[in-house]
Amino acid sequence: MIKALLFDLDGTLLSMDSDKFAEHYVQMLIKAMIEATGDVKMKQLVLQGIDDMMKNTTVTNKEAFFKCISAHSGISADEFEVLLAPFYKNTYPQLKDLYCSPPTSQAIQAVRIAKAKNIKTVLATNPLFPRGAVVARVEWAGLTEQDFDEITTFEDYCAAKPRKEYFLQILERMNLLPEECVFIGNDCSDDLSIGKLGVKTFWLTEFPINNKNITPQYTYSGKLDDLLKWIEEL
Repeated sequence: MIKALLFDLDGTLLSMDSDKFAEHYVQMLIKAMIEATGDVKMKQLVLQGIDDMMKNTTVTNKEAFFKCISAHSGISADEFEVLLAPFYKNTYPQLKDLYCSPPTSQAIQAVRIAKAKNIKTVLATNPLFPRGAVVARVEWAGLTEQDFDEITTFEDYCAAKPRKEYFLQILERMNLLPEECVFIGNDCSDDLSIGKLGVKTFWLTEFPINNKNITPQYTYSGKLDDLLKWIEEL
């Protein structure tokens, strides 16, 4: 029996050019960090922080990201959040119009129909962003944080896709067994790798990503119309 659906966000519920979005976001974040501190070394430190999050399996990704930055600058992670608040309020939303398409009714219905069926809904986006930045993208997709029982962000999660530790943390926090879940995503490497843990997968092919040119391994596949029909029949 399926008790939970784990939804990827970028390229799945939110139609976007994920690679260009991520690249531009990092550039904007570096600029904001340099402006906030007056320190040009922030470029290397931000890139190091991102790499540290990708390798992390022990502390929160927030701690992993800011560790080298705070050690160099003497500014704590919480202090940086205050300094970066104007960036996330005023600059970050510019990415919406540059790289994201308008909300799709099928994606919205997919989440809300699952919710109406008392199926747990998890927004399983790569937890490399602060919660506010993730919730903003949820809203760009025409949804709200109340549509989800869990949202994975860098404040709470201690690993990133495609590490098994990330997926296992979701299962643990939600008190779920692998066979009780289906992961829905568009990235062959980052999303479908959860299948190795015994979780069924739905490969969404609207905006497929296969950067490693691997043979996709999935349980189900299709476009948003197919996903919606599949959820309606659960």
